Amino acid sequence: MFTNGSSASSNNNNTGSVVGDQSNNTTNENILASNNLNTVKLAHQNGHNTSTNGNSSSSVIIPPHQLDTIRVIGQHLYELGFRKTVDQLITEAGSGLEHPLSLQLRAAILAGLWDKAMSTFNELCSMATNDDGKKEMKYLILEQKYLELLEKGDQMKALVCLQSEITPLQHCTSRLHILPSYLMLNSPDELRTEASWSGSEGGSRQQLINKIQAFLPTSVMLPPNRLEILLKQALTYQTEKCVFHNHSTTPSLANISLLEDHSCGRESFPAETKQILEQKRKKYRLRLCVDTTA
Repeated sequence: MFTNGSSASSNNNNTGSVVGDQSNNTTNENILASNNLNTVKLAHQNGHNTSTNGNSSSSVIIPPHQLDTIRVIGQHLYELGFRKTVDQLITEAGSGLEHPLSLQLRAAILAGLWDKAMSTFNELCSMATNDDGKKEMKYLILEQKYLELLEKGDQMKALVCLQSEITPLQHCTSRLHILPSYLMLNSPDELRTEASWSGSEGGSRQQLINKIQAFLPTSVMLPPNRLEILLKQALTYQTEKCVFHNHSTTPSLANISLLEDHSCGRESFPAETKQILEQKRKKYRLRLCVDTTA
């Protein structure tokens, strides 16, 4: 009987020990998070037993520079169409790809919701680089709105937009003299041709977002195609450092592997005699030109 009681007491003590350890672990994680204000804690399941289902969470500390990497990767996945994957990435990282207001502005522009776009833009104004940048962004949004109204055949609303919203800005006066002439055009196709504009369904909204991004900090809105640009820069650097590179075959992301550095072999460099000149009356001077386009 005493043996069983001791065993039961021992089991109770063990249980209390486990609970105490869990409490200490939780406290340590909170202290760790509070001491790393510039990091984000990424929680994931690792299979240790702390609950009835046998799952628990541990923390991975993400340095600030790695958050930038996650944002760039997330943007690339989003552009490829992996929307659910990006949502999961944001959830696990605990950090969004862009500022919430920039996401709202992007969504409003892509949906053609111009009143919503303007109200969101007004909230973002404080983050613009300068006053000229604010005015330029506002003009670009209103010009897109004006052109889309004309494309839909709503000349009256387009005229109101031109007179009460665009003209008072007194910005880009050279364009202000051209915009009224679009009211006289007979068809959307003629409008797109005269304005050198791809139309609401032709990618102009995304182009507008790209233009706006140039006036906002990268912490607010990511530059377009950032990962692809970085990869192209890396490839250009590797090409310039390649001793035996043959300029007649310029590598690109479409025809090289990212799993290894670019390197041309010695066999690709011209090193064999192709012709011997034996005429004695003429003298030739040969010069090696590395740039084959010259």
